[in-house]
Amino acid sequence: MRATFVLGAFLLSATFALAAKPEPYLKAAPMPFYPALCRTARIQGEVTVRFTVDEHGDTANVEADGSNKLLKEAVIQNVKNWKYGWDSSCACRAKEKVIFKYILG
Repeated sequence: MRATFVLGAFLLSATFALAAKPEPYLKAAPMPFYPALCRTARIQGEVTVRFTVDEHGDTANVEADGSNKLLKEAVIQNVKNWKYGWDSSCACRAKEKVIFKYILG
């Protein structure tokens, strides 16, 4: 009897582990902007931003890493205005990472 319970518990946990985790999709995002001061000074760079998407599709806990403070602030302000959606109604949260590359042509 005990072996049956352990096997049953293992199979049940394996089923939950294989279930598809809901992923958010981007519904709306304003066009990223190049800060005027950075453009004038010809500052280029890469900014990595990490954030959480909550159950309402809003971004939270937005943090950025990059070489230039003005570019990081621009990315943070932009991502705070992004809106995500979920395929189905759920009390979901997801951690996301996006890389912005600011390059002058």
